[in-house]
Amino acid sequence: MHFIPHLITLILCSLSAAIAIKNARSVTKCHDGSAIVLVLLMSLFQISTVATFVTLQFGWVLSGHGELIGKESQLGWIAYDYQNILFHICAGLTVNHWIKCNRC
Repeated sequence: MHFIPHLITLILCSLSAAIAIKNARSVTKCHDGSAIVLVLLMSLFQISTVATFVTLQFGWVLSGHGELIGKESQLGWIAYDYQNILFHICAGLTVNHWIKCNRC
């Protein structure tokens, strides 16, 4: 029963990665070079953030839920934090670019 939240997280992370792959494939048909670069960067950071999180979560589940983050995984969580913020920066820039292109 205590693995159900982790299974839900894995399903959501898989969905997020699938969306990123679909976006990366779709944007290559675009004629706007800035949009292509932004969406490809956003997709790259989205996939790498999800993969890092799932890897770290998997390690935590295997080591036991009651344990604190060990020194071995501290660098992994820092990498996750950096990837997460880079994804959000790219997502914000992409939305900003979309707004400018659509003259909202």
